[in-house]
Amino acid sequence: MSVKDLNKLKDILKSVKKFAVLGVGNPLMGDDSVGSFIAENLKDKIDAPVFVGEDVPENYLYDIIREEPEILLVIDAVDFGGKAGEARLIDLEDITPRFLSSHGMSLNIMASILKEKGCQIILLGIQPKKMAFGAEMSEEVMKSSEEILSLLRSWSG
Repeated sequence: MSVKDLNKLKDILKSVKKFAVLGVGNPLMGDDSVGSFIAENLKDKIDAPVFVGEDVPENYLYDIIREEPEILLVIDAVDFGGKAGEARLIDLEDITPRFLSSHGMSLNIMASILKEKGCQIILLGIQPKKMAFGAEMSEEVMKSSEEILSLLRSWSG
């Protein structure tokens, strides 16, 4: 993660009373699984609701609304042309067509619904290296996920 984005994420998390995390990604598709992997490893380890959305994040919309977070941090593999494992905060409105995410449409729809409920979505995109069926998560993306896990564990509530 860039120092600039790391500091920005820390500032955002410190400034809210309640946030939630939604990890997105197919666990069978290599680096695409990074968001779900992070969420799975955060469950019951931070003072915030955590949802493992896999490849159907929209299925958790009503559970997220019920929690009433000020911010929903969505973590997903996003091809933004960076180095493998690089993590960036990405404006959700930029997700299509500039960046590639297999969940862009459903996340945009979720964002508009959550915005009406007073919840802002922040997308933490992680640059994938390989997203092939049956592939393991790459070393670069695994290293990035560990850094993000450490950050979120230390800055929750």
